[in-house]
Amino acid sequence: MNRRRAGWFNRQMGIIAILVLCATAFAACSNFTIGPVTFGAQRTPRQVVTVGDTDPVPFAARSQNWAGYFVRENNTTTVSATWQVPLVARPADSDSSTWIGIGGVKNDSLIQAGTDQLIQKGKVYYYAWYELLPALPQTFKHISLLPGDIVTFAITATSQSNWNITVFDHDANAHDAQTVTYQSCQCSAEWIEEAPSIQQQQVQLADFTSVTFQDITTTRNGSAFTPTRLCQLQAAPDPNCAVPVRMVDTKGTTMVEPQVLSNGSFSLVYVFPQGATGG
Repeated sequence: MNRRRAGWFNRQMGIIAILVLCATAFAACSNFTIGPVTFGAQRTPRQVVTVGDTDPVPFAARSQNWAGYFVRENNTTTVSATWQVPLVARPADSDSSTWIGIGGVKNDSLIQAGTDQLIQKGKVYYYAWYELLPALPQTFKHISLLPGDIVTFAITATSQSNWNITVFDHDANAHDAQTVTYQSCQCSAEWIEEAPSIQQQQVQLADFTSVTFQDITTTRNGSAFTPTRLCQLQAAPDPNCAVPVRMVDTKGTTMVEPQVLSNGSFSLVYVFPQGATGG
């Protein structure tokens, strides 16, 4: 399984660094903007539903910067899922990303999209983004997220190298889409919670409590399917089989525990001990 440049799915550049740059030189960041990040008066945030570590997977691959599930299938042309944007409040200067993607498991190509939950200098930012490695991430300009929003993301190949990336915020009744050109290996589909990296340095993972991916689907060889069972990393890929991944720190302490996949849904639970530093 290939790694993303500096680690499993590590971003080539980090969102935090970009935000700092934009704060001091906004004109230089005209291609990277974030929408309103405060609650505002136009609508009330939905209550965030969380789950506990009650049904952990019996086995999982291990990663130091992401957790979730992936399916290794060639000719993968779509991936989609729905989730509730997690609420984060600690620790200071931390980040978490919730996303879907195609590629990146066996190849450096990765097209991905999702939500980011960022804590920086005492403020919390929530926004929707997409990324085509190795390019920088971009935000969806017409989506202003609140924690608790129910969102649906989809990535769809419209030809061999053309893609449509969509997001729908059900609570805000807001939709945005991007059509992009990208050469993908089309060799895997992913549903992930990530601790992003900045210039090859992993940031501290924000405590997101839990996030539940629902209605996870993907398409291979023109046939749509929902993964229905778990398989181990070393097992040969076969239909309807997904590999769970557990996030651990450098000492092997579990940070995020994937729960058992059932009926196209699974949860990821933040279980890192209070006071631990991670890394």
